[in-house]
Amino acid sequence: MSLLQLVQGRSDELRDWLATHAADAATEQRHLDEGTPERAYWHYGYVTALQDVLRLLATGDQPKM
Repeated sequence: MSLLQLVQGRSDELRDWLATHAADAATEQRHLDEGTPERAYWHYGYVTALQDVLRLLATGDQPKM
């Protein structure tokens, strides 16, 4: 499986999970509000995702889920 397929597959899985468990997240956008826990968790999740993609690109190792 290519790196692109791995990243696309994980993106699809997360989008499906969000649709089931947090359907309002896309419209609420609470991560945009300064000082909220949602903003901190959004940034934490984003940096973690970037680190996973960088590791995947550098080594070809799939991140542990």
